Amino acid sequence: MDINSPKNNSINRFSTRAYLPEKLSWLSKPLSSVLDFTLGLQKLAAVYHKSQGKNPLDFTTDVLNTVQVTFQSGDNSIENIPVDGGCIVVANHPHGMLDGVGMIKVLLERRKDVRVMANHLLYCFEELKTTFIGVDPFGGDHAKRFNTKAVLEARKWVNDGGLLVIFPGGEVSSFHWKTRAIADPHWDSGVSWLAEKTNVPVVPVFIDGRNSIWFQMAGMLHPRLRTSLLVQEFLHHKKKVINVYCGPLISPKTLARIPDALEIARYLRTCTYLINDRNSYRKPFTLKRDKASLATRRNNRRL
Repeated sequence: MDINSPKNNSINRFSTRAYLPEKLSWLSKPLSSVLDFTLGLQKLAAVYHKSQGKNPLDFTTDVLNTVQVTFQSGDNSIENIPVDGGCIVVANHPHGMLDGVGMIKVLLERRKDVRVMANHLLYCFEELKTTFIGVDPFGGDHAKRFNTKAVLEARKWVNDGGLLVIFPGGEVSSFHWKTRAIADPHWDSGVSWLAEKTNVPVVPVFIDGRNSIWFQMAGMLHPRLRTSLLVQEFLHHKKKVINVYCGPLISPKTLARIPDALEIARYLRTCTYLINDRNSYRKPFTLKRDKASLATRRNNRRL
């Protein structure tokens, strides 16, 4: 078998072998095979190879069909997404890879200029590179430089009239003892900065569903153990229907009334989770702020 064939290259892209220490020598091949099988990477490579070479919309549609997941707009709320012009979509992140692939598919059916800020490891999906703006969630100096470049690229994309999808939680929803609920962590204030600098409307989107009980239990033991199960979770949502609900558009004027970045992130997160209670949520709720807070923010902007 030709090791340089497209099929083998796609499989190698989904392997742990390159990350194993060189000192393992001949042990690296059998060890990586065990790890790839356990983590679900071999199956993921097979899913990828089946859809390889297609355009982003056909690729995401085919991948979802292969893993037997229906990812769709749950009602006519998809009409809240503008068909053109700069726009930021913020969403919760209940599943992981599935959310990125599914959102690309749903939004590309609405408009063609869609990009998603996502974990740079998803770049292994070669066909989706044109729709991803990669971020590095693992920290360190390299991550800071990488992410700064990504934010500037995202800002330019939106300013040029494109639609940008962000998962501000930064990690997959998990069980929280304090609230006794499965939800995103606190949202990063970076989304507030981007919304302010681009001055475009923001649409909150709620993605229904969650990962398995095993995923939640693993996270209680250690976050990295939970992360190691993400590929398996991607593959094991067979025959599920995942509905996406878009909330009312939030104007730049509404966000400008909120005094600081952390408050804006909390506001957007709250708007997103309120969509789940669709009978009581029809428009973005308003926040009353004292004049002193608003004056402080205006002065900070001038500086």
